[in-house]
Amino acid sequence: MKKTVECGAVTAPHGIKGEVRVSGDPELLTRAKRLYLGEGETLVRVLSARPHKNVVIVRLAGVDSADEAERLRGVKLYALRDDITLPEGVYFTEDVIGLSVFDREGKGYGKITDIFRAGSSDVYTATDDKGKSVMFPAVAESEIEIDLEKGRLTFTPMEGLFD
Repeated sequence: MKKTVECGAVTAPHGIKGEVRVSGDPELLTRAKRLYLGEGETLVRVLSARPHKNVVIVRLAGVDSADEAERLRGVKLYALRDDITLPEGVYFTEDVIGLSVFDREGKGYGKITDIFRAGSSDVYTATDDKGKSVMFPAVAESEIEIDLEKGRLTFTPMEGLFD
């Protein structure tokens, strides 16, 4: 079974040559060399991808007109994980979900159960066995260290965060 990562969704055609506007992760969309239209339905080669305002303009092989691009409106785009090389210190969300969370003194906070974007940074939610959740931002002051092999995320709680 191939592992895919959702990269975004086609929101509209862009111009008359078949380019599409895609909302989603610019980092993934500009790194992918091929994408699936829908979950594993059709694999297409990415001819070009560039950030533009709040979307990414993508040119896909075989999509050569505005009419063809229009038919893709609303279609989700997926990339094969093996096709994407992430920079050092960057992880797929699904790899971080489930990691055990500890502060620098060794206090446990449970496991990562959610990650969401808030402004310019991600926010992690850790939930313990009793269902108690805490949230902390992925900012420099948190000094987050992720060790996928050990299944562990270690961080420094910001002063007053859990008071």
